[in-house]
Amino acid sequence: MLNEYIHENAYTSIKWPVFRAKVESYIDKTWTNTNEARMLKQKIDWMTWVYGPGLPPFIADFTTPELTEAVNLANAYVDDGGNSSPANFTDFKTWDSNTQVIFI
Repeated sequence: MLNEYIHENAYTSIKWPVFRAKVESYIDKTWTNTNEARMLKQKIDWMTWVYGPGLPPFIADFTTPELTEAVNLANAYVDDGGNSSPANFTDFKTWDSNTQVIFI
């Protein structure tokens, strides 16, 4: 959703109502249960996010099994001082270079 928003609004000023519409459209397309989609959209306090002081009222958790695996693989390399590959390093040969890891 973010990639689409960035692509569609490249070289323009950021306008939060446009972003809000994109988020709500994404929710409508993703959640097949319309009651769940409506409740999710109602839970987002846009005024606090946009105009409230400090950090947003919600901290996103981007932890995925892939993130955990990537961190464990990196730690195994570091723990070994880079002298050899971890036992399961071949499991990651199918990952492409565009796999991004976000550390929060």
